Parts: sequence; C-alpha cells; structure tokens
Amino acid sequence: MDSQEDFSFQSAWNGTNTTGTGHGYEPASAFKYAILAVCFLSVLGSSLIIISWILFKSIRSRSRHILVCLSVADLGVALCNGTGLLWSQSSAVCQWQAAAATFFGASCLLWTIALAIYLYTAVVLQWPVMKNVRVMVAFYAICWGLPLAVACTLIGMHVLGGSPSSVTGWQGWWCILKSDITNTKSTIFIFLASELWAYIAYLLVPILYFRTRSHIQRETKGGEQFVTSGSMIAVQS
Repeated sequence: MDSQEDFSFQSAWNGTNTTGTGHGYEPASAFKYAILAVCFLSVLGSSLIIISWILFKSIRSRSRHILVCLSVADLGVALCNGTGLLWSQSSAVCQWQAAAATFFGASCLLWTIALAIYLYTAVVLQWPVMKNVRVMVAFYAICWGLPLAVACTLIGMHVLGGSPSSVTGWQGWWCILKSDITNTKSTIFIFLASELWAYIAYLLVPILYFRTRSHIQRETKGGEQFVTSGSMIAVQS
C-alpha cells in the first residue's frame, strides 16, 4: 500500500498521468497552479523593485543597485519557470529555455551572494574600497559574465534541452538537461549549472547576514538610534 501511495505522489509531482485516462504526460494541476502563483508574485515583486529604481533617483545606492540586479535575475527565473508550465515546447525552444533558466538561476544565486558580501564589508568591516566603482564592475563580471559563460558552454556541448517529458529526474516538466547524456555527465553539468552556486550561497550568505545583524545589534543604543552614522553612510552610499 505504501509503495502505491509513493508511486502516486511521485507520479503527480513529475506530472505523470496515473488515472488511466490515456492522456499521457500532464502536470498535476495543484502543483502547476501553485508554482504559477509563485512565479506571478515573483514577477510582480521584482518588477516593482526595478520600476522604483528607475523612477526614484533619491533611493539609488550601491546596495539597492545590487538588489535591482538580483531582481532582474529573479524576474528571469520566474519567467522561465512560468513559460515552462504554460506552453508545450519544441526542441529548439526547449533548448533556449534551458539556457535562460541556467543563466538566470546561477546569476540570481551569485547576486544574492554579492549582496551579502557587500553589506558585510560595507557595514561591518567598513572598507572604503567598497565605494569604488570597480567593485560593481567586478560584481557585473562575475554575476552576469560567469553564468553567461556556463550557459554558452553547455549550449556548445549540446546537453541542454529535450522535451519536458524527457528531461532528467528532478527537473520535472521544465527543460534543463537532455535525458540521453550519461549519469556522470548529468551530475557534473547540474553541479556546474546551479548546485555549485547554491551550495556556496547556502553556506556563505547565512554566515554573512548573521554577522551583519549581530554588528547592527551591537550598535543599537537603548533604542535611541538603530545603527551608527558610519554604518548608515556605508549602506546608503
């Protein structure tokens, strides 16, 4: 009985029809609409941040600049996930969706790490070098350039794409990696495309944010001021 329940849940999650109606591969409606709702909210939130940055010059700062770049990457991730659910895709379209998802997914993680690094070095360490424009140039080169290089490399190796019903395991009904590559290659490509950056973010970001928060708490004096003027200037610059 347990094995049947596990099979039914796994089939529903992967979008496999288990009702015997013969309709083949269909995403489970509950999961599909839930993910679409999350994508919509992500698009809405990211768009509001980007529009606010464009319209209000007074709020522009280095930290918000990084946040806007993160919002652009997150917007791309949401659009890739949403289009993967809404439209059946040809092999060509599927390949480009896989490339875009790889690019924006890795970029989103890297900009998350960049924001944590910037806040820590600006607020806690208060390094003057963080005000240098070259810092943003380096962030752009790493957070946009590195994912672009990875995505282009994977396109050149012809490992991206495939139909949503034939992509490897955990990707569900999105186009990521072709199912006809070997298991060893699959592991390496998945690791380079997203998991490497995810592991770094999971390890580094909580540590940096915790230390930044602890520093801010130490600067609080009886509720009269939130942080010192030095920390405020570092973040607002």
